[in-house]
Amino acid sequence: MLLLSIGLLLALVTSIFAIQNSVVVPVKFFTWASEASLVVVILASAFLGAAIVGCVAFFRQVRWSVREWEMKSRLGRLEAEIKKLQEKEAKAQSQAQIPAQGQAKPPGEVQGLKGPGY
Repeated sequence: MLLLSIGLLLALVTSIFAIQNSVVVPVKFFTWASEASLVVVILASAFLGAAIVGCVAFFRQVRWSVREWEMKSRLGRLEAEIKKLQEKEAKAQSQAQIPAQGQAKPPGEVQGLKGPGY
């Protein structure tokens, strides 16, 4: 809201300045030459500048929107991969907790020894 207010204030000041300076001036651009009212020159320049800034802002917004979409897509893929790995880890842990027959016992349980002090 603050930027909009500042923009409107600058547009008002520019318009007042242009209207108070209504002299006819020569305008040259490369090989083209003409005479125009200073009001027209000032307002056309301000409009052209605003249009250029608007185009730059629009393309920047499009670029950031595309990047945001790419990042959200990547985040979804990574979250799915994390979930898959967590499920795989849980399955591996559950299989490790159920010793199979003939599987070696931990070192402390061999020959009835339990713990570091035996």
